[in-house]
Parts: sequence; C-alpha cells; structure tokens
Amino acid sequence: MRLRTLDGMLHVLGCISNDHDLRLVAIAALLCAFSCWTTGTLLSRARLGRGRQRHTWIAGAAFVFGAGVWSTHFVSMLAFQTGFPITYAIDWTAFSIIIAVALSGLGFSLMFRPGGTIAGGAIVGLGISAMHYVGMHGLRGYFNIAWSNDYVVASVLCAVAFGAAAALVFRKVRGLQGLISTAGLWTAGISVMHFTGMSAATLVPDPSIDIPDFAIPPAGLSIAVTAITLLIVALGQISAQLDRHLAAQRSGEAERQKKMIEELQTSKAELNRALHSANAANEAKSAFLATMSHELRTPLNAIIGFTELMQTTLFGPLGHPKYAEYVDDVNKSGTHLLALINDILDLSKLDAGKAQLVEEQFSLRDLISDVCRSMQPLAIQSKLKLTADLSPALPWLKADQRRVRQVVLNLVSNAVKFTPVGGSVTISAAERLGEVVLEVCDTGVGMSQADLPKALERFGQLDQADAYVSKKCHGTGLGLPLTKKLIEIHDGTFEIRSEPGVGTAVTITFPRERTVPRATLHQAEIVPIRRAAG
Repeated sequence: MRLRTLDGMLHVLGCISNDHDLRLVAIAALLCAFSCWTTGTLLSRARLGRGRQRHTWIAGAAFVFGAGVWSTHFVSMLAFQTGFPITYAIDWTAFSIIIAVALSGLGFSLMFRPGGTIAGGAIVGLGISAMHYVGMHGLRGYFNIAWSNDYVVASVLCAVAFGAAAALVFRKVRGLQGLISTAGLWTAGISVMHFTGMSAATLVPDPSIDIPDFAIPPAGLSIAVTAITLLIVALGQISAQLDRHLAAQRSGEAERQKKMIEELQTSKAELNRALHSANAANEAKSAFLATMSHELRTPLNAIIGFTELMQTTLFGPLGHPKYAEYVDDVNKSGTHLLALINDILDLSKLDAGKAQLVEEQFSLRDLISDVCRSMQPLAIQSKLKLTADLSPALPWLKADQRRVRQVVLNLVSNAVKFTPVGGSVTISAAERLGEVVLEVCDTGVGMSQADLPKALERFGQLDQADAYVSKKCHGTGLGLPLTKKLIEIHDGTFEIRSEPGVGTAVTITFPRERTVPRATLHQAEIVPIRRAAG
C-alpha cells in the first residue's frame, strides 16, 4: 500500500514537471493563494457580523473563492502541455464557476452553524472537485479523455480532507495565524486536487472528433478569467480591509463613549454625594436656627415687655429725659431683632417641612384694606401716596390668613421703605381667568435685572451707592425670600419686575383652587405643608 501511495505521488509530481509549464504553474499557485487569503479575510468579517450582514460577507467569500478556484484551474490548464490544439465549450465552462460558487457558499454557511464545521469544509472540498471535473468536461480537441478511477477518487478525497481541515483551523485558530493556516490549507487542497485530477487524465488522439465553432481558445480564456478573478479578489480584499478599518473606528468610538459614560457616572455619583452632604448640612442649619430662634425669642420678649412698661411710666417717671430715649432705642432694636428671628424661624420651619397652613375662608379685600390702614401712618411720615385699587367682585380666598397678611405686609412695607419722598405705592387685586392676582407697584429706587436674583436670596442685601438707600433702607434680606416661599406653599406664583430709577412691581397669583366665589365661612382647617424643594 505504501509503495502504491509513493508511486502515485511520484506520478503526480512527474505530471507537474513533465506535462506543465512551471512558470504558469507558479502564477496559478500565486493566484490561488491570493484568492484563498481574501476568502479567509471575508469570512473573518462574517464571523463578527450577525444576520443579513453575515450572509452578505459569506456570499462575497463564496464568489471570491469560486472565482479563485476557477481561474486557478484555467491558468493551470494553460500550463498543461498536451501536444494537441484545445478549446473550451462555453456552456460547461460557465457552469463550472456556477457550481464552484454555489457549493462554496453552501459549505461556508454550514461552517457557521453549530456542529457544521467539518461538513461545511467537506462541501467546500466537493465544490473544488466539481469545478475541476465540470471544467475538464468542457475541454475540446481531437482526442478523448481516459480517466483513472483511482486518481479521480484520490483527488476528490484530497480536496474534501483539505477543505475539512481548513474549516477546523478557521474555527479554532483566530487572528493572523489562523488566517495564514486556513488560506494555506485551501491553497494546498486546490493545488493537490487539480494536479492529482490531471494525473488521472490521459488524452487519446481521435481525429474524427468535431470541434464546435463556439469554443474558446485556452490562452484567451485564461487571460480573461485571470483578469476578472484578480478584479473580484481585489474588490473583496478592499471591502474587507475597509470594513476592518471602519470597525476599528467604531470600536474606538465605542470605547471613548464607554469611558465618557463611566466618567459621567463617576461625576454623577460624586454629585449625588455632594448634594446629600449639602442637604444634610442644610437640614442641620435649619434645625440649629429653629432651636436658636426659640431660645432668643424668650429673652427678647422680656426685654420688649419691660421697655414697654418703662415707656408707659407705670411705676413713675424715669428721671432724666435721656432714659426715655434709651428705652425707645432698646424697644425698637428688640422689636426689629424679634422680627428678624421670627422670619428666620419661619424659613427654617418651611425648609424642614414642619410648618403648617391653617386654611380658612376670608375676604382678601378686607385683609388688604387692614394692611393699608396699618401702613398709612408710615406712608404719611415718608410723604408718600399709598392707594388701593381693589375689584368689587374680588373673590374670597381659602388660605392661611396670617401667612397671606404677612405676605401683603412684607410687600407693602418694602415698597414704602424703598420709595423716596413724593413717590407713590399702589396695591391692586382682581380676578383673572378664575385666579386671584395681587400686585404691589412703587415708584421707588428700583433694581437692575442683574440684581433681581440677589434680592431673592436670603440675606441678599443689595449694594447701592445711592445715599437714600444707604441711609434709609435697612433690612435683613429675608422679606422677599420668605414672601416667595409663602406664596409657593399656597401653590401660587411670584414674579418681580424692576428698573433702576423707575420702580418695582411684584405680582403674586393664587390659583383657581384657592378662590371662593361665595363668602361662606367655615371652621379653620389645619393642613400640613409639604416640604418645598430648594
């Protein structure tokens, strides 16, 4: 058996060296290797794809591989020195490339299915064999071909074995090493199959055979096939390399986006921790201010109470007139400080979500009138005109009357305080589209647009160079922030407009849900206030 195998190999080598032009054999081998390399590259792209994309790459690989086998065969046939003039039948020549592409595509598809690797590779080997013998069937000349069955079977088995081996290597070995090994096995399989098959053929002269008119000369066919195949293979290689480049770009972009997302997530976590710390600090501050405000109000109430007794001289005169002035100063300072502490306590309760609304139905018209009467002496003292423009059909409100009074009083006192002598302050209230809109306008010093946010900050005193403001307008910077907060917990809106030297207008709106068309008094209802954001 070993002797027969050795004899067969020597016979095949003798066929190559004696019956072929070795220069053309080398060209055929290079063409075959280039085609197999490109096929492996395309299948590598198919391995990375899914669905339709994978099928497209498999189809391209089948077309390149089939064309490569086809061109290798005909260039090798051009190297075959028969001693007879030969041509090729068009129909069988065309059919040979079709069967090569079809069986290659079927085999490549099976290679990507579970358990189909060896079967797919074997079918690719059968495609190589089928292409060879169909192409040989199209060979025309003044001869008949006598076949050696042993060499035919050996050629088919070689093609199948090399095809299966290449499929296994492609599956198990990745990267450049796998690509080189797979392309090398395919190249060896095609070459061994072709020259073993040629060793099986013996040309027997027969001058009586008719050569068809539509046959193709071997040189022209080989050149055309080679040119077309090189073009197809080059396009396949370019497509694979371009796709690899684009895939690398996409991978790099995906990596950059991944890093960016990770950085954003890290920043988000750090921001959440910072916000949590800020909220905790804010809650601690609110609790501290609430506690300190309670502690400070007790002695202040005593100071104010005793100074009021001294002002009334209930237990006799104070003696020196300066004592009366000092008592007035102490009383005013204590009252101012108590108002500041009350504002801080109110804001702290609102921030901590511990304040409550005592809701009741009341006349907003009467409330505004009471505030105007209480502020009239201060307006007369400041030589201002204080007027109220109230709609006769102004509905009642369902709200916390004490809080609403605090809001109106803050706005009117601010307007009087920041309006120079000879100016005016106007309070208007009306119903608009079911909502109650209250507006306080003055002709005071005003503010720029840049100063408005600062005016709404706590303790946000504006730095004004105007002598009037610096001498007359003293405050804590809590009035507007507290007013805005009290309106928001009533589900209303707060808006301020101002212009330096022209004046300021503050507009507050109570929603439809807080209006009462008919003034029917009910018992006060205590409603917890939800904790406001910010």
